[in-house]
Amino acid sequence: MELIDFLSNPLNYPEKSKSLKIIQTHISFIFILDEYVYKIKKPVNFGFLDFTTLEKRKYYSLKEIEVNKKLAKDIYIGVFPISRINDNFEFSDRNPVEYAVKMKRLPDELIFSNLIKSGIREKDLIRISSKIANFHNEAEVNEEILSMGEIEKIKINTDENFEQTEKYKGITISEKDYEFIKRNVNKFYEKYEKIFKERIENKKIKDCHGDLRMEHICVLKDDIVIFDAIEFNERFRYHDILNDIAFLIMEMEYEGYKKEKEIIEREWFKICEKEIKEEIIKLYYFYLSYRSFVRGKVTSFLLSDPYINYEEKEKIKNKAKKFFELSREYILRVK
Repeated sequence: MELIDFLSNPLNYPEKSKSLKIIQTHISFIFILDEYVYKIKKPVNFGFLDFTTLEKRKYYSLKEIEVNKKLAKDIYIGVFPISRINDNFEFSDRNPVEYAVKMKRLPDELIFSNLIKSGIREKDLIRISSKIANFHNEAEVNEEILSMGEIEKIKINTDENFEQTEKYKGITISEKDYEFIKRNVNKFYEKYEKIFKERIENKKIKDCHGDLRMEHICVLKDDIVIFDAIEFNERFRYHDILNDIAFLIMEMEYEGYKKEKEIIEREWFKICEKEIKEEIIKLYYFYLSYRSFVRGKVTSFLLSDPYINYEEKEKIKNKAKKFFELSREYILRVK
């Protein structure tokens, strides 16, 4: 029996769940039960992350718990070993072959990406924005973190994006758009070097979330829970708070929620950016372009995933194309 087959049966879990839903990302399998969620990391290496050994998957599973205590302290339960016993598996530490992060299941209908479809109240959008803004204002900042705001450090991320996306030219991004975005990103560094330095001086580079998306926000009656922060690479979490909020705003625009994203933008800027200069807006669009390019890239990665069938890959291809087109639109706004 393969491990995925074992985990695909809801009766194999300690809770003996009645239902089970499986979701895949480019780096994880997520198993959603009646009351809990288990997540295992795929043995992949994308350069910016490496989960290829059991030891690394255990380490980053424990790191995931640690990092996410900031915004979802009551949701993450722990890391549990899965052992192979003869031809079967069990949740025990007798002979660990994998590790699973265990979380409480949040109500599906209250996940932001679902809630917004049925019509979300303005006051809840303001609650979301305020939670994120207050987190950003209070987030850790030190000399090491501030150094990640230097152009040379940020350029590592954008150079890596272009390098890893090159093989998708003509598949999910046209060669023309690829060269246009790359050229204008590098021009931006030269033209607006001063604003990057000011962001460091103003201590706007912090230990952020790193993956601030609608599906990682839950709107409870008495709290806003934000989970699934990036644990596998600090350079994706140590960045400008403007870069962090840009991920959520980009995704909302991608999905067509223009009015809702404007409310979140307005409230976040009120709290986090007291003085909004033209250069700040240009930097904001730069990060919006960066975020949509990242989503185009990681969506394209799924085209190489052996667990995903042809029909799904055709949908993935179209989704990635749309992200890259949005990236081009954003970078046009800073010219």
